[in-house]
Amino acid sequence: MNRSLIFLLFTLIFLSACKKERDEVLPAISYIIPSGNGNQYEFDDDINVRLSVADDQALKLVTVRIEHNSSNAILGVKSEALSGTGSEVLLIFPFDNIHLPGGTYTISATVEDEAGNTKSAFREIVIFEVPLERESIGIIQQNGNSLSIDTLSQNGNFINAWQGNGTYNSSLMGNYYQELLIGEGDLARVKFINTQTWQEESSFQIGSALASDQIRDIAFSETRRLYYVAFFDGVIRLFGENGNQSGSVDLPLNYRPIQMSLNGQTLLVHAEQIGSENELLVQFNAVTGIITQSSNIPGNLLQMVPYEDEFLLFSEDDGAIVLRSYNGSNGNTTTLPWLVSNQMVNEVVAMDNGFYAVAHADGVYLYQFGSGAFLSGSNNGINAQSLKFDPVGNVLYALDNSALHQISPNSGALIQSFPVPSGSRDFFIQLNK
Repeated sequence: MNRSLIFLLFTLIFLSACKKERDEVLPAISYIIPSGNGNQYEFDDDINVRLSVADDQALKLVTVRIEHNSSNAILGVKSEALSGTGSEVLLIFPFDNIHLPGGTYTISATVEDEAGNTKSAFREIVIFEVPLERESIGIIQQNGNSLSIDTLSQNGNFINAWQGNGTYNSSLMGNYYQELLIGEGDLARVKFINTQTWQEESSFQIGSALASDQIRDIAFSETRRLYYVAFFDGVIRLFGENGNQSGSVDLPLNYRPIQMSLNGQTLLVHAEQIGSENELLVQFNAVTGIITQSSNIPGNLLQMVPYEDEFLLFSEDDGAIVLRSYNGSNGNTTTLPWLVSNQMVNEVVAMDNGFYAVAHADGVYLYQFGSGAFLSGSNNGINAQSLKFDPVGNVLYALDNSALHQISPNSGALIQSFPVPSGSRDFFIQLNK
């Protein structure tokens, strides 16, 4: 027989044998727990995933992933090595992350055999997240070079929680990380205070201060889980939990920040030019990293507030308060109807009922935007320097020089007032997430 023919025959026999030995059978996987879709779990429950897996030759690995259907938040991912041809596997997922949303989650379980074949199975479960709770309400005060934090007790008195040194400039309650940031203007420093222990956990300082208002403003991005801290030197520094640095945003040359506002991934900065009266809006897109700037701002810009996919700008023009919307995508501003007192605007905050609270010198007003018009609430005569909305109690809080006032978000009427310590500069509402 021809040697080439013999070689070809043996090759075909060898390949045929290899083909017969190749593992092309998919492994099997099925749920024991949860037994079906729709199983319900409360916050702090353990989610037990028990699986039955099998293969005709040899198992290798099983991986389970639990993911929120709407937000894609990951409750957990776990894997376990396998051996043999059949097994039951139990993987336990504690549901103890207070920030995870409630709703429907999908369990994805995938088993792999030694040949690399995989098979997946799915279950849907319903999780009830921890209810939103109020941890504390606190006053930040300054007396000389001393700073202190007092929290409101159940009987309406303020009790000291923390003391330190410095000159108060700005603050922000980081509910996501349960820490309070305090900007000290004279020291060019930001303190990060743990609100569970009321201990200073870290601080950041850039050196000697250039001005008494060195720390201009602080904001927190819910999407990026980062703090934006605007400094007098024109740099907006980014921090994570416990003051961990995470980059910066540089303003155009010779501009310094005045105030900031965040709307999703868009940071809007009101900035002033050094040595002149020129002011502009600087926009930073956190997704693209692109920085754009507007032309000069008309009038004296008082407040910037996120509204839908734009920003509301409150300005003083020739003694009148003018309202404009700012479109970040094209940089255009549009003047809006404004049925309001022409008193100065100190602060503007959003509430859950679709209204905004606006603090004027002659009172706190309630407004609802939409359809090119404003609807005004009642005037309560409070000259508030700071406003906060409490979504747990559905109450608006306003701080003036003498008291912390509770205001109805439905009517604007005064509910009750709590006398505040002397030197009170600002206040915060601490939520559990």
